[in-house]
Amino acid sequence: MPLVTVIKRYEREFRIPFYKLLKENLQVHGIDFELIIGQPNKYEVQNIKDALRDNPFGSFITNKYFYLGRNFLSYQNVFSHIKKSDLVILQQSNSELLNYVLLFKRNFNKNIKLALWGHGINFQAKNKDSIAQKFKLLLSNYVDHWFAYNNLTSDILAVNGYPRDKISVLNNTIDVTNERNMYDSITVSEINAIRLEYGIKEGDKVGIFCGSLYKLKRIGFLLEALKMIKQRSENFHFFILGKGEMENEVKAFEESNSQWFHAPGFKAGREKQLFLRISDFQLMPGSVGLNIIDSFYSQTPLVTILNSSHGPEILYLENKKNGLLVNDDLAEYVNSVVEIIGNDKKLYQLKEGCLESSKVYTIENMADNFYNGILQTLE
Repeated sequence: MPLVTVIKRYEREFRIPFYKLLKENLQVHGIDFELIIGQPNKYEVQNIKDALRDNPFGSFITNKYFYLGRNFLSYQNVFSHIKKSDLVILQQSNSELLNYVLLFKRNFNKNIKLALWGHGINFQAKNKDSIAQKFKLLLSNYVDHWFAYNNLTSDILAVNGYPRDKISVLNNTIDVTNERNMYDSITVSEINAIRLEYGIKEGDKVGIFCGSLYKLKRIGFLLEALKMIKQRSENFHFFILGKGEMENEVKAFEESNSQWFHAPGFKAGREKQLFLRISDFQLMPGSVGLNIIDSFYSQTPLVTILNSSHGPEILYLENKKNGLLVNDDLAEYVNSVVEIIGNDKKLYQLKEGCLESSKVYTIENMADNFYNGILQTLE
């Protein structure tokens, strides 16, 4: 029976439903699956609270880390665990020494197939043409298959010379079944109560920001835009849900604009879904990643700007269909938001686009795409 092994430096709890579906799909075709993980580094562990400590799909191997300031190299000694593996899938990374060892060994042992899973490049890197980024792409060509986060990654790999017929596009996403069920369970009385609590009248439009309050999210730009939007749209309320390094700035803004701007702090679970339920759209001028999936199931189209800090999931935003992607200009951003506040037809069309996208970017489709890529590679 063939064995497929995925090796990750660490993994997070939100991936469990994906691996469960993948394993079930593979077992139907008589293929064994194993996940090997370790722990985050000493800097990451401060922020990553949902890292898996117990691995329900295989082995946990303690990583060795070598630090140079905040930069690091890591190593996982997995060789006793992959002796029977027919396909090993690695996380694409310059900092993981295991990748170099296995790439070297692959040239002498053709019985083990090797694949990479990743973004192609670091989308948060300040310089996309740096030596580190070019080196990452160079190594990316020496594997049997690629599991690309989405079409943006696939295009990057193809331009770099990797064959498209050996790329599986995953359309990376997360399982939002529980979130969607909580969202759908919100009652009319709950909606009326929270609207009354915050003074939101019939006909008012509500915007929301859900995420960490750090500079990469361009919170300063957002607050400046909100002042200008409110000046032109009296029927406007806005919520910020989150915490982070810019909490003080957000709280100070709330004190000056408490009639229409609300910062109730970090919210999760059903409480978060209640705020999404009363919202019409999301404003996030800075880094957009998997949080775009929230905008789809909750039908709160996301308005963001063209910049270089987005994750590859920004590809899921189809401008003027399921969200708005505008130039990095404050006045243009404000104009775009004011337009959808005053144009119910346009806002409705964007909400319908979100609903359609919610059917495409599902954890089931992602698991199917991964499974089909594995079958192709093994065959």
